[in-house]
Amino acid sequence: MTWLFSLRSPQSPPPSPPLDSTFSSENLLSVPSQISHVVGRLSPLQQASLSACLACGATIGAFYSYRFGWKRIKTADFVTPEMLNGKKWIRGRVTSVGDADNFRIYHTPGPFWSYPFKLRQIPKDSKGITSSLSHYPSFTLRGETIHIRIAGVDAPEAAHFGRPAQPLSAEALAFLKSEIEGQDVDCLLFSRDQYGRIVALPLIPRSNFPFLPWKVLPLRMLRAGWGAVYTAGGAQYGYIGLESFQAAEAYAKRRKLGIWSLGNKLEKPDAYKRRIALLEAASNSTSTTSLSSPESRGGMFELKVFSKGGWRRTLWRGLRKTFGSL
Repeated sequence: MTWLFSLRSPQSPPPSPPLDSTFSSENLLSVPSQISHVVGRLSPLQQASLSACLACGATIGAFYSYRFGWKRIKTADFVTPEMLNGKKWIRGRVTSVGDADNFRIYHTPGPFWSYPFKLRQIPKDSKGITSSLSHYPSFTLRGETIHIRIAGVDAPEAAHFGRPAQPLSAEALAFLKSEIEGQDVDCLLFSRDQYGRIVALPLIPRSNFPFLPWKVLPLRMLRAGWGAVYTAGGAQYGYIGLESFQAAEAYAKRRKLGIWSLGNKLEKPDAYKRRIALLEAASNSTSTTSLSSPESRGGMFELKVFSKGGWRRTLWRGLRKTFGSL
């Protein structure tokens, strides 16, 4: 029986539920049961096909995550050309600071190196001390770190290979250690230098204020006066730009900070390296001349190691010189 004042006829469909009830907690909690109900209605062949597709998708996703994001780079030799020219950032723990403008990091890709997902352990230090949590008792940091050369800055040279140290090189090294030793840094990779190191722009996170912009390490070194802007061939400045580097250096110059406190006695690191290279070249030339002098032959024959005729011809000529005069 149809009512005259009825709002709808008995044959009309029931009204749809309110929008709020669609997203109620009861409906959301029933989503897994709905999925299982849909899967249960599939045939065994369809269920097997769905499982295979999901497994393949998960495998491919895990492979690409590892290959392009979570694969650890052991040393600088494993850095490929595709990673350079400012195309890749890497994060790592600074394990050692050997000089005032370079250091070594242990690459820590992926989310499993820090809490709350910490599943992997970094070895203790770079002196061969094995981590107590390592599964391999003989594992050390040797051959497991990347040598980083800080981009855009040239710091005072320490004493290496018999060369004298520059003034304030120890203070510059101490400053760099206080900034990054044992800390996590992010490095933007640029190029590989003549010594096989990776030239990179390191950034230091602000531990107390992680949401603020990270500290640019070379700019901090320049503003503190513990380096000069590197302008030689292959210089890299990244998105920071040369002007920012020069402004930081000018700030330290005006206040006579760090190496700029030496005044007229200052010898920039690049000038120091050129002078030492000239001295070593002159010393090598003098040594070569003294070895080829008649006094160094000892009255015997002249030994020409790089002669074109080979050692047999050199020996025969020497014997003829020695015994031909008898």
